[in-house]
Amino acid sequence: MKAFTISAALAVLSTLTSAAPALENRQYSIEIAYLGADPPATFTQIVPADGSTFTPTPDISVSHIKVAGNSVCFFYGIDESTTVVFGGETRDVGPPQVQASGQCFPY
Repeated sequence: MKAFTISAALAVLSTLTSAAPALENRQYSIEIAYLGADPPATFTQIVPADGSTFTPTPDISVSHIKVAGNSVCFFYGIDESTTVVFGGETRDVGPPQVQASGQCFPY
């Protein structure tokens, strides 16, 4: 009887684990707005929020960066600045400079 109970429990557990949905590999993208040091120089870019490194384009001197969505982004300027922006915020880049690269992560 004991062996039957253990076998039945193992059978039930194996069907529950095989019925579990597989984890999805979701790709999140967010929009970034770069506000140029010269007011009309503004552009947006859609980037992945998976930690991969991207290059902001075009090369303009940026004074503010705005990030949309639930993410945190790190931007690295050509003059060694590091700017951290959380989703929904606008941050100053000091001093204004061209951004060499960036990375975004979901939260």
